[in-house]
Formats: sequence, structure tokens, C-alpha cells
Amino acid sequence: MKYVLMIYSGDKAWQAYESLSEEEQRSVLGEYMAISQEPGAVGGEQLQPVETATTVRVEDGRTLTTDGPFAETKEALGGFYLFEADDLDLLQGMADQAAIALTNSNLLARLTREEARFRGLVQTTPDVLWRADADGMFTFMADTGESLFGWPIDEIVGKHFAHLTDAETLPIAEERWALVAANPDLVERVPLTLVRRDGSTFQAEVTLTGVVEQGRFAGGQGTVRDVSERQRLEDELRRSEERYR
Repeated sequence: MKYVLMIYSGDKAWQAYESLSEEEQRSVLGEYMAISQEPGAVGGEQLQPVETATTVRVEDGRTLTTDGPFAETKEALGGFYLFEADDLDLLQGMADQAAIALTNSNLLARLTREEARFRGLVQTTPDVLWRADADGMFTFMADTGESLFGWPIDEIVGKHFAHLTDAETLPIAEERWALVAANPDLVERVPLTLVRRDGSTFQAEVTLTGVVEQGRFAGGQGTVRDVSERQRLEDELRRSEERYR
């Protein structure tokens, strides 16, 4: 017996697919293409969005052609597959596979949007976000780190945190790192002197907490904030108070 598996989806599903990267689109299409390789598959086609449709009707002996679908619908036929099968079990399995592919497309689009929101948050915060592995080697730093340190991010990633820490405060950084490695739940706020590419230094407040993977310390993550101006104002206030005592 021959069956037609029709795939219905709304405009949002198509928009979700269009928002994916080329690689993600290929991944979703691969899931659909796998259906056409199943035993009993005869053929199938992907249809264009409803706004590209043309409706042909015959009224009073006249043929009328209009742009767009026959009626406004929340869902439209997005594609179909032809199958030859002896029972409905195979068709049910193919329908489930198509539903999974459609769901994955929506999930990938949602993930892409969330990643974009997170990326915007990371790049607009006054703090520089960073992450390092268990050996203290940077695995990530927000793009704003380039303007703070003067190094391109790809020249920071892979370097030890000592690369950005002034020698005078490096023992403090190493001590706090060891504390967090022993107790990853700790959240440390560490005043450090950090080094720019041109050799100049600035006062910073570094937050640090542990990263745990499979029950073991896997590194640290946190933020860097330039507190030079705050430190300067505090020093001026302290000197002013000393003068008037």
C-alpha cells in the first residue's frame, strides 16, 4: 500500500530554520534526507514558504490565478514523502523521525538566539569574563579583554594567568588559585596588579570561582574589572582625610 507522509509547519518553523547557520541547516536537512533513505521510501519534496504560493481557481468557466495560498492558515504543508509499506508501523516511525527533525530545527534556532543574547551581554558588561583550565591556562576571554590588555584574544587564550599578572601580586594570584582548586565552591575577590601589552600596569579586581566537571576541579572562571580610577579616588580621599586630621 502507498502512503503520503505530509509535514506541516507554521511560518515560525520556517523562520527558525532560516535563522540557522549553513552548518546547522545542513544538519537539519540531513535528518530529513535520512528519511528518504529508509526502506519503502519512493520520493519526496520540500515545498517553498506559503508566501511564494500561487493559487489557481476556476469560477464561471474562467481560470483565476492569484498570488499566495488559498486561505490564511497557521500551518502549511512544508513537504511530503511517498512510501510503500505493508503496515502503518513503518509510517509511524518515519513520522516520528520527521517530527524530531522539525523539533531539532526549532531547538537549534532557539539556542542560536540565546547564544546571541549571551554574547551581547558578555560584550557589553564592564567586566571582562574569562575561563581557564585546571592548569591556569586561559581557554576563553571576552572580546572586551583586548581593549583592557592590548593583546588580541587569540594571543591570550592558551597563556597562563601569570602572563597577565604583575610579578609583585603573582604570589597572591597563585595562592587564591590553589584555594579554589581545593574548594571549587569558593568565590574569591582578589585585588591584583595586572599587565598590559605595552608593559604598563593597572589595579584590578578579579573574581574567581571553580569549575567542576565529573566531580573534579576542571579550572576556574570569573571576571576582571579595572579599578584604577576607583583606587585613585580612594587614595585621594585618604590623603585628604590625613591632611585635615
